[in-house]
Parts: sequence; C-alpha cells; structure tokens
Amino acid sequence: ASPAPVTSSPSPSAQTSDHHKAGLGALRLGRQLAAETAKQAGLTRQELLADLRKGETLDAIAGSKAGSVIDAVLTADQGKLNAAVQAGKITSSQAAARMARLRSEASAIMGMNLAPFVPPAKTGATTAPSAAPTAA
Repeated sequence: ASPAPVTSSPSPSAQTSDHHKAGLGALRLGRQLAAETAKQAGLTRQELLADLRKGETLDAIAGSKAGSVIDAVLTADQGKLNAAVQAGKITSSQAAARMARLRSEASAIMGMNLAPFVPPAKTGATTAPSAAPTAA
C-alpha cells in the first residue's frame, strides 16, 4: 500500500501568527475609530473613555456621524489598497473584498460594548500635597 498523500496545512505557529495579526488589526482599527469618534463628537479622550466605561457604543456616541467616522478611518486603507492594485500586487476584486471586510469590521466595532477593553479611570488626588505643619 502506498503512503497517504501529504497535505499542507498551516502550522500551529502560523495559525497563531494569523490570529495575532487579526487581533492587532482590530485593535488598531478600534483605536482609530475611537479617536475619530471623539474628534467628530467634539469630546476629549477622557470624556470618550468615560462614556465607553458606562457601556455606550461608539455608534451611540457618534450618533448621526457614525458613517462619516468609518469613512474617515477607512480612507487611508482605501488609498493603500488602490496603490496595491496599481502596483499589480492585488486585483481590484481582492481590494474590493478587503475593503468590504474592513467596513464590516469597523461597523461591528462601532456597535460593540467596549467597556471591558477600556482601562479603568485613574483615581487619586491630582492636587499638590499641602504644606507640612510648622512647629509653633
């Protein structure tokens, strides 16, 4: 009997690497969406983080500007994809599929409860210590 054909499958380390890249991509996208939401909503970073800690979504915070937040964030990605098509690295169909995936991921992040991912607010006094009492 002949041996079974050898099939190529990604090694566990390659799979982990792909998942790691995807996780980093989502983290990058989430941070960009948060920053753009704060900008378009006229909030400081601290105000945005406080709203997120309360369980508000980026969609809710952005309100009617949610679509323009996504468009603004994805503009740079669209430019990179267009350049890759022009350079012959990917096809226009591949670029369209990647952009659709990014838009879907961005929409999902905008609607997520991000409270578990937001660091807790810093606590403690922010004022200067009072002067030590002097001996009488």
